Amino acid sequence: MPERILVLRTDRLGDVILSLPIAGALKHHDPRTHVCYGVGHYPAPVLSVAKDVDEVLRFSENNRDAWVQHMTAGDFTAAVFAFPRPDLALAARRAGIPVRVGTGYRWYSYRFTHRHFEHRKHAEFHEAQYNAHLLEQLGIFVDEPPFPRLRIDDQLRGRARAILRDTGMTSERFVVLHPGSGKSAPAWNAKSFRNLAALIARRIPGVRIVVTGAHREEALMREVAAGAPGSAIPLIPQVDLVTLAAVFEQASVFISNSTGPLHLAAAAGTAVVGIYPGLAGVTGARRWAPLTRRARIVYPHSGDIPAEDVYEAMHVLLDGTEKPFDPYHPGNGITGE
Repeated sequence: MPERILVLRTDRLGDVILSLPIAGALKHHDPRTHVCYGVGHYPAPVLSVAKDVDEVLRFSENNRDAWVQHMTAGDFTAAVFAFPRPDLALAARRAGIPVRVGTGYRWYSYRFTHRHFEHRKHAEFHEAQYNAHLLEQLGIFVDEPPFPRLRIDDQLRGRARAILRDTGMTSERFVVLHPGSGKSAPAWNAKSFRNLAALIARRIPGVRIVVTGAHREEALMREVAAGAPGSAIPLIPQVDLVTLAAVFEQASVFISNSTGPLHLAAAAGTAVVGIYPGLAGVTGARRWAPLTRRARIVYPHSGDIPAEDVYEAMHVLLDGTEKPFDPYHPGNGITGE
């Protein structure tokens, strides 16, 4: 009988996407495995189009009885806690899931039947590798987990094109600047993104610029777009994450801070430039690089990151002259470290 495995990752969008290699590793081990993801409300739509994910459960409301009911109805043979939470660990225990894999370092670790002892704070591995290491408790050993990929169909692509046309985008060659940040890591500021927009418009007039962000970031988006009037378009309409991924897929290059949309664009198959203004430690690319071969990472030489460095990283991707990036050994493709 095929295994039915629940993977729980109820935090932010980027963290959820970087846990998707768990699903890929499970499917590679046994394609018959039914993989269900338990996530929060916001990332849930992305999981519905994620390769290797068969089912999505939302654990956004604080209703433990409902969680137990969902877990019991799922008839899961195992639960893997990629993001440990004591309330969900208790719900899985009450639901009688026979194998429950989680960290061995929390006060509630006794609620897991299989405890994994590995600290992530030293950033010795990529986040996807840390997640996949949990599967060792199930007898599955993966050194380099498969990259996450989204299933974007023609209907989604048509919707994305219609949105771009409605904003005045007529060129098929464009780059995306996403200046917002989830505030979980140091961020490049609006002025720097604005300078980058001006640089792109001045040097490559045939390439348009789409500036994206959350609805609450409209002022930030307009400020960045103002750096390249006539070339940059702020994508103001609030769209769902899946449609946004389809917009990213059609871009030549996506550029942002280390934040959820960077990983969304990478999962959509787009070439990406990740900007990491902080020190190359726990928030650096060693742990949080986008999972794609088509990437460039920019760190500061000293102090701030100049727009010129980001432009050069973008340019090699735009021309297709880059060497393949390896997020699990990210020496190649890093600027400024």
